[in-house]
Amino acid sequence: YEAWFDIAPTDTGLRVATNCVRHGVPLVGRLLDDAARGAEHVPATPQDLRGRRWFGRGAPHGGRLPWDMPARRVVDLVRAATYAPFPSPWGWPTSSLGGRDVEVRRVRPTGEVADAPPGAVGHARPEGVPVAAGDEWVLVERVRVDGEPAEAAEVLPAGMQLVSQQL
Repeated sequence: YEAWFDIAPTDTGLRVATNCVRHGVPLVGRLLDDAARGAEHVPATPQDLRGRRWFGRGAPHGGRLPWDMPARRVVDLVRAATYAPFPSPWGWPTSSLGGRDVEVRRVRPTGEVADAPPGAVGHARPEGVPVAAGDEWVLVERVRVDGEPAEAAEVLPAGMQLVSQQL
């Protein structure tokens, strides 16, 4: 049994999870109805094992934010961890800056080519702080440090370098 649905570029992890439930519950109902009629009524679909991938339950990249990824993937990773108003089951993608962990809670693409190494912090703007991804700048709009929300401009000074590895 399968169901397909589109994932929009603005969908959060919570939105995708609720869509999975909304589309999946009727499938479970169909399975139970078919199983009640006998095992031969439950369809078996061969799978191409060469195309399979396993992601596991843990946070992608061990919960760290790899700035060397393309900007679109950085934005998508942060969005995938967003379950507001509920806690994220993965936590938030995190980077280190000056020995402190910074949880990155909201970013958006800028479409501007990055002219600095991945993780480089640019000059703050009214709407956020640009950080270089692998190909473009992303605008960091919300962060948390030591479990508390913080202004991105106060936490991410220009010229500093966010690192993916835990220090």
